[in-house]
Amino acid sequence: MKNTCRSFRFGAAIILWAAVLAAACSTPALVSPTVSSTSIRSQAGATNSLVPVSTTKSPTRKPTLKISATPSNTPTPESLFPEYIGSQLPEGALARLGKGLIYDMSLSPDGESAALATSIGVYRYRLDPSSDTPVETWFVPTTVPMTSVAFSPDGRTVAAGSFNSVFNVWGEPYLWPPATKEPAVLLLDSDSGNPAQVLMQGSKDSDYRISRLAFSPDGTRLAAGYFINGGESEYLAAGIVLWNLADGTSMDMQYENDEGNWIGSVDSLAFSPDGSLLVSGAYETAGVRVWDARRGGLLQTLAMPDGEIGSLAFSPDGKTLASSMENGTITLWNTTQWKPVRTLSGSGKTEKHSINDFRSHLSALRFSADGKRLAAGTSDGSIALWNPAASTRLWDVPGQAGPVGALSFSPEGGDIRSVFLGGKIIRYDSSSGKPSDQAEIVGHDIFTDVLFSPDSRTVFVWTKDGAGLWDSASHQSLFSVTGHPAGIAPDGSLIAAAADRSVELWDAVSGQRKFTLAGHTGAVTTMAFSPDGKILATGSKDKSVILWDTATGKKRAVLLGHSKQVYKVLFSPDGARLATGGEDYQIILWDVSTGTRLGAYSTGNGYLFLGVFSPDGKTLVCMDSTVHMLRLLDGATGSLVDSIDVAPVTVENPVFSPDGSILATYSGFYGADFVVLNPDSNFHMPEDGITGPGASFSTDGTLGAGSDLLTIVVWDISTGERTHEFQGHTGEILKTAFSPNGRTLATVSQDGTILLWDLGG
Repeated sequence: MKNTCRSFRFGAAIILWAAVLAAACSTPALVSPTVSSTSIRSQAGATNSLVPVSTTKSPTRKPTLKISATPSNTPTPESLFPEYIGSQLPEGALARLGKGLIYDMSLSPDGESAALATSIGVYRYRLDPSSDTPVETWFVPTTVPMTSVAFSPDGRTVAAGSFNSVFNVWGEPYLWPPATKEPAVLLLDSDSGNPAQVLMQGSKDSDYRISRLAFSPDGTRLAAGYFINGGESEYLAAGIVLWNLADGTSMDMQYENDEGNWIGSVDSLAFSPDGSLLVSGAYETAGVRVWDARRGGLLQTLAMPDGEIGSLAFSPDGKTLASSMENGTITLWNTTQWKPVRTLSGSGKTEKHSINDFRSHLSALRFSADGKRLAAGTSDGSIALWNPAASTRLWDVPGQAGPVGALSFSPEGGDIRSVFLGGKIIRYDSSSGKPSDQAEIVGHDIFTDVLFSPDSRTVFVWTKDGAGLWDSASHQSLFSVTGHPAGIAPDGSLIAAAADRSVELWDAVSGQRKFTLAGHTGAVTTMAFSPDGKILATGSKDKSVILWDTATGKKRAVLLGHSKQVYKVLFSPDGARLATGGEDYQIILWDVSTGTRLGAYSTGNGYLFLGVFSPDGKTLVCMDSTVHMLRLLDGATGSLVDSIDVAPVTVENPVFSPDGSILATYSGFYGADFVVLNPDSNFHMPEDGITGPGASFSTDGTLGAGSDLLTIVVWDISTGERTHEFQGHTGEILKTAFSPNGRTLATVSQDGTILLWDLGG
């Protein structure tokens, strides 16, 4: 039995889910964010709070309102903004690759700009008709993820809302713990991006999420849908804060928790054309709620089938309300009697909710100016145009560019512009549905892995859609391709990207495509370059593996042996052998020079996954998740050599130290796990442990890197002493990688960015 050093704490993503579930089952005692038209620290004695509301069933009770009067047009002191408006780079960082994940988008009223709420701040882009790439006009970095954004009707103001999570299930601080209070809603000047006013602040004793923002048609009021989890205080609340921006008053309209049911965030909001009504829909809460937007109070609840509201929109005359369900079905309501008048059959695509996406519903509804057409977009990216009066679908286009974030008609109604949370902005001809032009906001990628070139001059990156090279000195992108899966030669000279059944092979230096590798009869699912870059191995759904000569583009061998699709291919460090893993849960070893089978291993009774070769190539690590064991195979024959019990968890991402004495793994429940394979190894963990995934070792084996929630830790493995600590990501750290010269550390985060950190030397 090998020694292990395990950190017994939840991974950040698991904690986040558990915290929400725990809150849903708790008995609330509400303490809530402060609501005011200005920061409470800028006004002594202004302690306007969201009103405590018990979630115990109370059939006759109405949502309690708290109306606060504060001086209008009072600027928030500039001294407050440094607490959450960050610098372009956090302390210790050399560069940031990527621009953060997009959580929300809003088009300006004139259709010439887009505002983005992202994991690292708020952006504004100008849509240049002569270019297919919008131009960034400003960026406001924040210390918490921004999850909602909206332009005011006059286009002069951008409202942005944030997500802040403070406590885990034990009431201990974890993700994004603020020292004091953090902003939940702030107003930015649309032209400059300068912060203008803080409307709402959270408490250091609560978690909150602002999930949707909406301005009234005249721009004098702003509504924010929210969700609050109190962590140690054990309360739960959801509702709407409504500000009158003209006189500085605000109201809180809370959702009730009927019979202890879960209340999710308020994700759908819409004002009536005259501004008298506000309608809302909440995740995990069926029905549409109709509120008095001027005096406050719940006027009506519109009963709906089980399922959540995706989006809401009033017709221009205010006589019809459209509500979309999670399956794409649209209901049209008569707003005089609040009765459903017709149903428009949806796409049947179920919208999926993920708390890691921060937005539970990604969809959009928009009436044309004459009310005769209704555009509907869904989370799968499809768009349909309806004649609502006749219940006729005029056209639809399938999903292509990710979830639909917003829709708008041109003033004359001839075009429909759609913005997608993947960054694309497409204009469609409203009569035919054909795209007339499109632009793409680039740089907001989801990074999955990072590696330095042997000379430390280049950073290799993988995204969910492709791969690319960055210069580690100038921090500029050198070359990138789209296609999944993708691979990069160890020296960075070649990049391969799959296009269904074929693979495009590119010269990364010249930017020229070298070959199209065609030979699989099923989609390509995995690929890897040999250590010398002369061979590319590809696995496929057709159950085969093909070895390609990268100099000629010709097949060297076709390897047949798996009975189901191949999910991973892995070269030994010397490139002489290839390990392949299939969904038949069989690991096969091949001789690369001859294409012959050397051996195979299968437990015969469960899930077996291919892991990693040891640095000397003598050991191949596989994960047997059925019995929670690490299987150590002979790297030459595939026969079983040893097993390591890692119960009760399943581990992933195994990484060897350079000398092969330490094996670092990760489990989402128990955090990082370091298996000491050599009993004489002088290995020490840092005092507070490593909880996150993506541990790595320096090339000389003297340093280890990992994460403790949002803190990046570098430590001396011979003493356990921390040599560096970095903070700056707004999402869980997924991967770490040292440069071979030991001067830089790269970290991949769930916030969609890679940060390069200065290690000195």
